[in-house]
Amino acid sequence: MRYPELWLAGGMVMVMLVLAGVLGAPIVFPAGTSLNFLGLHYSLPVAMPLAWFALVLFARAMGFSDRRDDVPWSQRILRYLSFIVSLSVVIWCHLNIKLWLPLLNPASFDAAYQASDLWLGPLVGGMTWIRAEVAGYVPTVDTWYLFFFIFLFFASFVYHAVFDEKNLSRVFLAILLIETIGPFCYLIAPAAGPFIYEPSVNQVAHMNQQVMWQAHQDIRSLGTAWLAENGRYYLPAGLAAMPSLHAGAPWIFVHYLYKARSTLLPISLLMFAWILIEAVVAKWHYVVDLPAGIVLAIICIWLSERFHTAE
Repeated sequence: MRYPELWLAGGMVMVMLVLAGVLGAPIVFPAGTSLNFLGLHYSLPVAMPLAWFALVLFARAMGFSDRRDDVPWSQRILRYLSFIVSLSVVIWCHLNIKLWLPLLNPASFDAAYQASDLWLGPLVGGMTWIRAEVAGYVPTVDTWYLFFFIFLFFASFVYHAVFDEKNLSRVFLAILLIETIGPFCYLIAPAAGPFIYEPSVNQVAHMNQQVMWQAHQDIRSLGTAWLAENGRYYLPAGLAAMPSLHAGAPWIFVHYLYKARSTLLPISLLMFAWILIEAVVAKWHYVVDLPAGIVLAIICIWLSERFHTAE
């Protein structure tokens, strides 16, 4: 199958349309201010794909790559464009569905997950100690969680496109799968996150969590009417702790960087470890969310490999 990512993105759009019809929920596009509460500029979703595209083409033009001359430039550029378009579409669908979670399944498993965190108190305490030690030396530590997550996306796709093209479509399809399957896994045993029990020590996270929690409660109480009026301003504000895609997606990147024996692997492992620690200490995720996200990542890697083996 050529361009499987476009087929997957098209299927995600169809599922989103069906869910929107069943719920009577509006499908929203992000407003320019929708990223403000995250501390990000509205241009970031456009700038990053363009920067990736330009950087990869420049590296290939300059010969810094494992260039395969049997692949025409036109075909390579079309494939890169298909990656950008399909990932953008899947993330857009993902965020819309995630915003509808309180309407799709209003149940909450937060109490059970919080009880598990209390049972795992020594582990949570160890993570908290590590975070506090690092924060004592680095005042900007509150911004690392989101920055590391974005960096792993960008750097991994650049690395594989330039130096490890044979694995680029594999890592990309695995990421696309986890972003496609993830929203439906959220429905199994949904939870908002441990911040509803105690405030985060990360002030950036704390401010974001308050905005997202208020939106979550408004959707619960006001439903599609609130979404129709405000959804475009809060598209990235959907709350879903279980499973943790902030653990799952980096696992995919680390897996393929390890497979390629990349020089990026050591720094990627450190970033991944920090994401796991901060996910729990900053109260975005319960401990049990992390292995659940990693298991989902392993499944998506297996599916991607199976597809490419059968191709």
